[in-house]
Amino acid sequence: MPSFDAGGQPIATRIARNPMGSDFGMIAERSPYHEHAFVGGNTWVPTLLRDHAAELRPRGTTVAFDATVAWARDQLEHATATVSLEGVVRDGDRVRIPVVVRSAVGHKFPSGYPARRAWLRVLVRAAGDTVVFRSGATDAAGRLLGGDGEVLASEQVGGSFEPHHVEIDDDAHVQIYEVVMADGDGSPTHRLLRADRDAKDNRLLPAGWSTTAPDQDRIAPVLGVDDADFVGGSDRVIYEVDAPAAAGPYTVEVALVYQPLSARHLAELLEYDAEEIDALARMLDGLDRSGEVVASTNAMLP
Repeated sequence: MPSFDAGGQPIATRIARNPMGSDFGMIAERSPYHEHAFVGGNTWVPTLLRDHAAELRPRGTTVAFDATVAWARDQLEHATATVSLEGVVRDGDRVRIPVVVRSAVGHKFPSGYPARRAWLRVLVRAAGDTVVFRSGATDAAGRLLGGDGEVLASEQVGGSFEPHHVEIDDDAHVQIYEVVMADGDGSPTHRLLRADRDAKDNRLLPAGWSTTAPDQDRIAPVLGVDDADFVGGSDRVIYEVDAPAAAGPYTVEVALVYQPLSARHLAELLEYDAEEIDALARMLDGLDRSGEVVASTNAMLP
C-alpha cells in the first residue's frame, strides 16, 4: 500500500467527494495516505486478456494490461522474497550449498488458489560451463525437469507430489513451495470439489508466524513441520553436490521462481473435455510458462 507517488512525493488526498465528483470544500487533504493498490503476482491472466482481446472482450486496453504485467513483475522482483547463499562448505569432493529464502510478504507465499507454486532453481557449473548439477529447470511448457532433462513424475497426471526437502543431493528432486490437496481417501487431487484436506502445504510462512496462533488445525503447515529451518519468514535448504576441486572453479546460480498455474495442475485440468478447457489450452499454448523469477543470486564455490 504505497504512500508515495511515482515522483517520490508523499500522497495527499481528500477522503470524500460529493456525488458530482468535486471536492467538499470543508474537507482538508490527508497525508500520509496509502493507496489500496493490490496488483498480485499473476502475469499470465492480463497477458492472455491482452493477447486474446477479440475473443475475451476485456474492457482494459493493451496499454493497461502491459502496465499491470510490468507492475506485477516489479512487485515479484522487489517486494516478495530474497534468496542468498550462506555458509558454503567443501568436504573433499562434495560441496554443501545452503540456500536461504526469506519472504517479504505478510501471508503465506504463494497465497490463494492451490494451483500456484514457487520453487528453487539451482544450477552448478564446473570450469568450461559444464553443468554438474541442475534442480528446478523447466521445459517450454513450464514442467519441472530432472537433471537428465526428463519431465518429473510429479508433473504428470496421476503422479506423486514432491515432498518438502531439508536437504537435496539428487537433481531429480526440487524444493517446491505449494499446496497439494487430498481427497477423502488421502490421494492427491487437483479439483476443489474433491478436496478433503491438504496433503502438502509448505508455502513460505510470513515473518510473524506463530505456532500458538488460533486455528492451527486449519493454517499450520502440512509437511515441513519437522524442519527446524522452516520458520516464520524463511526456509533453508542444503544442496549437496559432487564437485571435485580439480574440475573447478565452480559457479552456482540460484533463483526462486513462481508460477500462477502449475504445470501439474494444468495437466490434470486438461484431462477433462470441455469447450472452456480447450480454449484455455489453446491460449496458454503461446504463453511463456517457464515462470517468473522472484529473486536470484550467484556465487563462486570454494
